[in-house]
Amino acid sequence: MKRTPLRYSAALLVLVLAFEANASEYRPIELDPNYSHDRWVTQPQDIIREFRAYTTSFDSKDNDIALGIPEWVAYEIKPHPQPLGASPARPSEWMTDSEQGLAPTDDSYKHSKYDRGHMCQKYIAWRLGANADWNTHTTNPLCNFIWTEGNHST
Repeated sequence: MKRTPLRYSAALLVLVLAFEANASEYRPIELDPNYSHDRWVTQPQDIIREFRAYTTSFDSKDNDIALGIPEWVAYEIKPHPQPLGASPARPSEWMTDSEQGLAPTDDSYKHSKYDRGHMCQKYIAWRLGANADWNTHTTNPLCNFIWTEGNHST
């Protein structure tokens, strides 16, 4: 089989597209007007981030205790008309919110004995579509905690 520049170009294009598909970046955030994730206007309302599947608030730097952990995460759950089936693949790395200033990254959890706990579960977000599911893999709706032996069975 003869290797031509066209063949090399095609192989390179496939590699670039594969990398782009695995890149951990937010997918389009299209809010659904039929959902009111924070209809009761949860307090405090410091740094608000709205996603299709949830709304979250972070402590601002007003009192110097901003830890990059959400103060609260709110989401509305509605019945789904049919079984959902398997959800889409997860991103290869957790996304962070650079606008927040202090945001944990994938590396900040290594060897810390902390786990990332979803405060808006992937499967709940999957009800609102693949992009909503994907966008739960950010450090925004996470609360870190130390797993104990009993936590693994729940």
